[in-house]
Amino acid sequence: MNVTILVPCYNESEEILELVHLLHRLNMALTHQNLSLDFLLVDNGCTDDTFNKLDIEKISHISCCHLQTIRVAENIGYGYGVKSALELTHGKTVCILPADGKYDSLDILNLLQTYAELSSQNVLVKGVRSNRNDPKVIQILSLFYTKLVNALTGIRVRDVNGLPKIFHNDFTFREIQLMSNTACLDATLLFLWARKGRIIKEFPLTFTQNLEGNASWSGKRTITTIKIFQELVRTTLRIRIAL
Repeated sequence: MNVTILVPCYNESEEILELVHLLHRLNMALTHQNLSLDFLLVDNGCTDDTFNKLDIEKISHISCCHLQTIRVAENIGYGYGVKSALELTHGKTVCILPADGKYDSLDILNLLQTYAELSSQNVLVKGVRSNRNDPKVIQILSLFYTKLVNALTGIRVRDVNGLPKIFHNDFTFREIQLMSNTACLDATLLFLWARKGRIIKEFPLTFTQNLEGNASWSGKRTITTIKIFQELVRTTLRIRIAL
């Protein structure tokens, strides 16, 4: 089985080289397994030097695998970057990973192997963040957000935004366009998957979060959170009407 590891990146200058090392570890660990990996990194409108550091020709330690980048000219949102990559990977099995290295490589490997063993294109396998040490207010909001998504969409998941998400990408262009361009992408993707009558399986993964600079709350973050909730309601209604 071949899996395309899809990583949306936005201003990850400090993390991009560590991400490359993570991809290398994944690739080497699966060399003798029944899985092969391709890597698609999405420059989601970066305004720093993230992709200047990523000279593909010089990354010799992952030259044994296929590493590709695509660029989104303007950062419209997390969801827009993922959607751009989904349009290019139609018909492939994909694994959406974060660029900031918050997940353990062994957990990711186990999840990939679990998906391969299930051997079904009707199942989406995803992580549930466990052992979280990010700020309590973020954890509470995450729990509330998941409950809201479940109520609005009828799906039943424990952690909407938990990554990785591994699935066979047979979403139509129309379905991809209906997904959110923002942080609500994960919720709308799961909603569309469930509306196909398909299964979502969740597995706990260790989640590490650098607490530095993240413990405080601000008015700007409050406004952002409200906008996300509003976008979730709008997008959910749009999907229900369209489909």
